[in-house]
Amino acid sequence: YAWLLQLECLDVHRFGAMDELENTVVELLARVKVPMKLFRQSPTASPHSVRVKARILITGSVRDGEALASLEIFQILAQKTMQRECAVVRSANELLAYRPWAYYLVVLLSRGMLRDPGFAKTLLSIHLEGETKNRPLELVTVSADPLFEFPSAEFFKDLEDFGLGLDNQ
Repeated sequence: YAWLLQLECLDVHRFGAMDELENTVVELLARVKVPMKLFRQSPTASPHSVRVKARILITGSVRDGEALASLEIFQILAQKTMQRECAVVRSANELLAYRPWAYYLVVLLSRGMLRDPGFAKTLLSIHLEGETKNRPLELVTVSADPLFEFPSAEFFKDLEDFGLGLDNQ
């Protein structure tokens, strides 16, 4: 295996921004000489602009690697099966950027996600935005982890008393 150390390696940061992951894939495709016609970004598009008008948004715990991988796999399967644009949203800003075109918000339930301040902020962004601006998003939950447990009364009491660490509680 010593020869593996001599090979040039591409880095993939599991929790990196989607643009970083996409750029790594494009670099890989360029190295293996795949035609890039389909992968070139429009020269007029800004690097932070929404590229697709996703009708189905998918979110959940993005801090856990396994849960994040589940979100991405679910996005691929849903998009292929339903023939509709789907997007994984990792933050409140991404959710609000896709919001004008979205009809559904799919939440993949996984263990520990309800204690994740990032997930709470993403979910609350819809409420804070005010549903009067847009049509309401239909919320769909999917149990993606057999170890997910619906919260107890004690969880809600702790949430009321201590919050989740968000700035605007």
